[in-house]
Amino acid sequence: LFGEAVVLLVRVSGLLAAFLSGLLGRSGEILLAPILLYAPQAVGLDSLPVKEIIGLTMAQGLASVVSEVVWHHSSGYVSWRLMGYMGTSVAIFALIGTVGLLTCLMELYCRCSQRRR
Repeated sequence: LFGEAVVLLVRVSGLLAAFLSGLLGRSGEILLAPILLYAPQAVGLDSLPVKEIIGLTMAQGLASVVSEVVWHHSSGYVSWRLMGYMGTSVAIFALIGTVGLLTCLMELYCRCSQRRR
């Protein structure tokens, strides 16, 4: 699917983003997305599709969160009761926000397509 050079670039980009996120205390996906978006073109390779970049950064973010929860739980710093309250409300409002955004985008698409006719 991808050449060896692209695979190597993705691995090096992941290492660089992980190092910088640990050094700066920032989320790795915030650093990884622009690196993967611009680095392939900078070294003369074909650009990666944005959907694949988003998928990679989401997977990296999930892995990071899970490993951090496991580490903090082993240290005794996780309140599962509080996490349940917060997680439930975050999940509900994330779903509401997603449905609302998709509804707005579909409405905008329908209005734009009607104007073209």
